Amino acid sequence: MLSRSLDAFSRRLCMSLAFACACLGAEAQTPNTTPTASVSDCTLPSALDHRFTLPTRQFDIPSKVLRADSGSVPLTPPGAGFTFKIVVFGDSAIWGDGLTNKEKIVYKVGETIANRTGKQVHIDTFAHSGARLSQCDNDALLPLNSDDTTAPGDLDSQLPDVWQQADFAATANNDRDADLVLVDGCINEIHATDIALPFMFDRVTSAEISKRVHSFCSDRMAATLDHVQNAFPHATVLLMGYWRVVSPDSRTWGVMMAGGASAADQPSPTASQRRQMKKLFRTADRLETASQHPVLTATSAQPGPPKQQSETVRWQHWYENSTAFLDTSRECMRWAVAKVNQQVKDSSTQGDTSCSTVTSAPVSSPRVYFVPGFDKSEYSYGARDKHVWSLPVRFIFWVRHPDDMYRDRASLCKSHFRGKENRMTRFKCGINPLAHPNVEGARFYHDAMISVLERAWATPRP
Repeated sequence: MLSRSLDAFSRRLCMSLAFACACLGAEAQTPNTTPTASVSDCTLPSALDHRFTLPTRQFDIPSKVLRADSGSVPLTPPGAGFTFKIVVFGDSAIWGDGLTNKEKIVYKVGETIANRTGKQVHIDTFAHSGARLSQCDNDALLPLNSDDTTAPGDLDSQLPDVWQQADFAATANNDRDADLVLVDGCINEIHATDIALPFMFDRVTSAEISKRVHSFCSDRMAATLDHVQNAFPHATVLLMGYWRVVSPDSRTWGVMMAGGASAADQPSPTASQRRQMKKLFRTADRLETASQHPVLTATSAQPGPPKQQSETVRWQHWYENSTAFLDTSRECMRWAVAKVNQQVKDSSTQGDTSCSTVTSAPVSSPRVYFVPGFDKSEYSYGARDKHVWSLPVRFIFWVRHPDDMYRDRASLCKSHFRGKENRMTRFKCGINPLAHPNVEGARFYHDAMISVLERAWATPRP
């Protein structure tokens, strides 16, 4: 019995590793990195199911009286009525894959605003897993079950994209009077698998990652932000940046044994099962050095044909693609925000791998702000103090590292992806929150957003 269970566990582990970093709803395809004249290449079907135009989640948070001894400074948002309205657009990061409703970033931000303004807060979030910023593939719309009242935010669907989500909110949902807009996007055009997978599953270089980020997270992001601020003329707009997915502190295999607890109502493995599992992981851990990428590097600066140059092979570390994505996306998103705030007027282009540096002083009363994600190595996937969800590994009836929505999402995956032909899609759906912000990560983003809002609302708008 144990032998058969370990065989099944080994097969599942191999499947887990193969899909381990399909972490943000991206599909492993080579994107077209040539920007087009149109901001968005995504087209919705003419006979669109009305459920796609509705928010994926809504929250109403009652007003609270700020206690004098709470230590919190009241927030004074400009022009807000008795009800403070928040609208949210983007992908699985800002949607909150794996988080319960009250642990989602948007809910925690709304709760703090309610506590520190004394206003009721209403939140409409149109964000969903897999959403694109501007470029979509064919068949990019998730089929809905007849029982769905709205599109499930936990399931991957490239459409509606961020631009379309904003249009639905401003028109069909009458959210033009929103006081705060939270938005993210563009990682799904880059493909998260190429950012985070180790070498044995991925051969994309860090230079290619930087090139893709420059193509999709700069001018297209600036155009999207401009569209958002025009659609919501009274709102403060926060652009949420991404985080360091993989770092030098990450461990490809050891993460599945470190930290986390089994689900409360599931039996723990026996001592013998634990020994077998540790043996399996120790074997896998010896493959750690294979999680590096060979890169040819010229050691001689002398001119001449390639055959006359001395070349050596160095190994691109597992974390280098993640570093390239984080650094370039931050650079380009800061540039996009500065462009919308009229700090810069030039193109983002500096070659094809980086964005122009923003050097001019900020305008007196900007409406759009950038909120960077966490970048400490110890917060990354598989690190000591990780702020992201680990890979859930199932062993018999026991699950290691389940996220907070693991069981709820399992039933959702089964209902949408039935049959043997959808087995792999169903499996990927089950581990979708992998490497997304966990409860600690969501708290980090909450704190960062509130800090930005404190500064943004400290000076009244003219």
